Amino acid sequence: MKNLIFIILLFLNILSVFSQAQKFNDPKWGGFRHLKIKGKKIPRSVRKSIEDILFIEGGSYVKYNPTFALQDNDTNVLVNYSELAGLLNPSPLLSLAGLDENNDSVEYVGGIKYIRSKPYLPYYFTRPLVSIHSFWLSDHEVTNREYREFTDWVTSSIARKILAKKYPEKYLMPNTSLFKPDVAIDWKDPYLRSILFNDSNGKGMKTVNKSLIKYPYYPVGKNMEYHEHEEIPIYPNGFLLDSFDNEGNKMDYFEMSIYDDFPVIGVSWKQAMAYCLWRTDRLNEAILRHEYPNYFRDFHHDSGTISLEDGLLFPNYRLPTSAELEYVTSTDISSDFSSNTHMGLMDEDGNFLFNFGSVIDANGSVLKLPQSDGALLTARVKSYPPNSNGICDLMGNVSEWVLGEVDDKIVNRALALVSDNDSEALNKCIRYIKENFDTTNVSKETILMAASRLKILTTEFVRKFGNKNNLKFVKGGSWSDSPMYLNIFLDNIYPAQTQSMKVGFRIARDHIGSPISGRSGKPQKYYYGYRPR
Repeated sequence: MKNLIFIILLFLNILSVFSQAQKFNDPKWGGFRHLKIKGKKIPRSVRKSIEDILFIEGGSYVKYNPTFALQDNDTNVLVNYSELAGLLNPSPLLSLAGLDENNDSVEYVGGIKYIRSKPYLPYYFTRPLVSIHSFWLSDHEVTNREYREFTDWVTSSIARKILAKKYPEKYLMPNTSLFKPDVAIDWKDPYLRSILFNDSNGKGMKTVNKSLIKYPYYPVGKNMEYHEHEEIPIYPNGFLLDSFDNEGNKMDYFEMSIYDDFPVIGVSWKQAMAYCLWRTDRLNEAILRHEYPNYFRDFHHDSGTISLEDGLLFPNYRLPTSAELEYVTSTDISSDFSSNTHMGLMDEDGNFLFNFGSVIDANGSVLKLPQSDGALLTARVKSYPPNSNGICDLMGNVSEWVLGEVDDKIVNRALALVSDNDSEALNKCIRYIKENFDTTNVSKETILMAASRLKILTTEFVRKFGNKNNLKFVKGGSWSDSPMYLNIFLDNIYPAQTQSMKVGFRIARDHIGSPISGRSGKPQKYYYGYRPR
């Protein structure tokens, strides 16, 4: 009898669970979703925009600091930032706490009670092993043509809004704020030209007022949430590489078609991030238009309608992280770049593998001219061989913005440790080491060595960056740098608003879940894989 009752109760329990499972997609129940996976091909009209985005399988690499000495005028370069960050922002060691333990060193991580303790000092004198999740990375730097699509689209959008406000019956659909899709912009309209154009060259030739061409820059989270934004001008400072032909005509680096496939330069960190957001919107908008042909609005202003979990949208494009660029290059990089022997810089036939600057030895003899690698300034993207992951120009051509930033905590701690008096600075560093690291059974000599090293690092950091704000990282050497700066582990640091003729960027995006695979078992880039049937 007991067995019969048990079987009946078990059956009723299974029936209850099954009935609830049918409500997974019911918005009136619970809020859970049950998504059935169905890979769906991206429309052909969209594929071109992602064909150069390559899948990079996650893994681990050993991070190390370059050991060469810098010149005094290298004011934007810091060889040892990762070492400095490890000393000034040490991660505490966590060990399981007993149930009855409750003191200031106890903290909860994921609902589990841990005891927080100081890290052991010698840890930071080892090379850390860094693990990377799988991600997607562009095989080339963003080109003038690609960035110009951004500026042209925003210019057209602003022009359409100006005209729609003046002539709503012509440009807007009845009783809505939606643009009529079949009405072209009248670029000769006097009202439009009076607002959007100016006489920038003083010769009566009106051109677009580039200071008015702005796009929202959003700090974007990984879950597609958008926070408060600011409107930023998006035109690059391309005139830094403008030139003149033999007849004295100006050669506009950013605008002229002959430079279409050259890397865009003169773009600030925020401008690069704004481009990533715009490109995400255009990719996802194209997919939504394919799914819903009557879809006209710019969806990111109402992101609550369709979420990433619905399976239609791609994750945000973004700048790659420092670790991602180091990882994707770690199997190719040589710490033995040599100016004298060209070790690691040339192939077996004597062709240069990168676009970098001149090389001059200690005696002043020129070992390499800037144009000896085939380019005097920037070169067309993909002009040089890709690395083992299929990625081009990670070293050379232009340096590249990355997602990371210098932690304000590190800046403040470095400022607190420096002093004009060497003895006082060293004593500050010794006290800091003892307060922030477990120095039990550590010799005085080891503590002194660590403090001396910290003093050198903080002094150099403050000298270069102590009076600068909003500091971001740049990776890889440029067309004007000597070969030692091609080392991807070297940290270049610039204020985010910098527009340099040596700095460009490339795009990346997160990889979510297992990719929909073909017979080869490799990721299929032309699929978006999460979609309810």
